[in-house]
This record gives sequence, structure tokens and C-alpha cells, in this order.
Amino acid sequence: MDVLVVALERDETGVTQNGDTTLESGDRVRLFSTRSVPTDTPRAFGAQDRQ
Repeated sequence: MDVLVVALERDETGVTQNGDTTLESGDRVRLFSTRSVPTDTPRAFGAQDRQ
């Protein structure tokens, strides 16, 4: 079984997601998975490439 956990942080505070959370500029989205995360998953959150 694969598990994907999404954590959303805004202004150094965790935001509880209940299905209707809107991402805002500056939000940090962290993905945790028991397996590798497909490359299209971060793109769904509007992720930008890290340098």
C-alpha cells in the first residue's frame, strides 16, 4: 500500500487541510510518501524547480 501525506505550511504555521484549502503565494507544500513521488505530483501543486 502506498501512502501520500501532504503538509501545507503558511507563515511558519501548519494549515489543516479539509479538502477546500486554497494554496496561496508563499505556501510551502511538503510531500511525504512511502514510495517515490511521481514527477507530475509536485507539478499539480504548481511546484517550481529547486535550484
